[in-house]
Amino acid sequence: MNTAQALAYPEDADYTISEEEHDRLWRVQQAASLLATLNHNIATRAGISHDGIAAVADFMREELLDIACGARHLREPTKPPTGADLI
Repeated sequence: MNTAQALAYPEDADYTISEEEHDRLWRVQQAASLLATLNHNIATRAGISHDGIAAVADFMREELLDIACGARHLREPTKPPTGADLI
C-alpha cells in the first residue's frame, strides 16, 4: 500500500471493505430493518411464511460472513478489545 492510499483511510481504521461490500452491508441492514418491523399479524396478512423469514435470515448470515471474511486487514488494532465488550 502506498502513502496516498494509507491517507485515504481514517487514522484508527484497522480493517477496510470495498464500496461493493459496503453496498452489500447496506442491503443486509435493510433486510434486518424489514424483519424487525414484522410481527405475527403483519406476516400472516402478507402471506409471509416462517420459511420466508428463515430464508432472509440465512441470506443475511451468508452476506455478513462473506463481507467479514473479505475485509482487508490494514494493521493490528490500535486499541485491542478489553474483553468487556464480549460479555
